Amino acid sequence: MARLKLLFVTDIVPAPIDCGQRVRLRGLTSACRKVADVTLIAPRPQDEADVQGIEQDFEQVFWIDDAGPSGLRNRMKARTSLYSVIWLFSTLPRAGTMSTVALKS
Repeated sequence: MARLKLLFVTDIVPAPIDCGQRVRLRGLTSACRKVADVTLIAPRPQDEADVQGIEQDFEQVFWIDDAGPSGLRNRMKARTSLYSVIWLFSTLPRAGTMSTVALKS
């Protein structure tokens, strides 16, 4: 049976692991990588060593290089767009589904 493919999109810079939010992100993505080939879309870390480490962990990595829009209203529009992309991918038909039961194995 072919492995599942998972697109993981986040607005959190995944490294360095120096706060609880990044620890949680690391734990979640590492659990997902056990059962699926994970493609990551995330902001690029500042340190090139962190970039290389993350690129080795995932099937594919796409970096969001710009700093993003300035101003609260523009940031909220960008976040809404990000959620629209996630919604689009969640409504597409899939060959298999992943549940929290699969992640606990």
